[in-house]
Amino acid sequence: MKRIIYTLALLLLVACGTHEDQKILNATDSLMAERPDSALKLLDGMKAVGQMGEEGVMHYAWNRAMAHYRLGQSLAEDTLTLDAVRYYERRQKVKGAEGSLLAAWYLHWTNRDDEALRELDRAMRNG
Repeated sequence: MKRIIYTLALLLLVACGTHEDQKILNATDSLMAERPDSALKLLDGMKAVGQMGEEGVMHYAWNRAMAHYRLGQSLAEDTLTLDAVRYYERRQKVKGAEGSLLAAWYLHWTNRDDEALRELDRAMRNG
């Protein structure tokens, strides 16, 4: 009986953390253009990202990479950037060349400049 109660309590805590993180993640969308530093601070405080499912994790990865991009910071540690860009491209949720620009910036920061140039070329062709 104790095991069942403990399991239910744990599931409830994870669900609450996931719901709260989803609200924080959505709030970072509106902060990104004007206050990317604030968005990044909120993103860094999220605790249950891995519990959010693919869409939530990709949203988190995109926003984190975009905040670093807007602040002129390295994206080298944003290892899910390319996955997030491709995820949104497959769902046709990326506007214009924004995804390719973000991917190229990540590739540049990971010393893959030839790939970054190909990504920018692809963006120009697909405009």
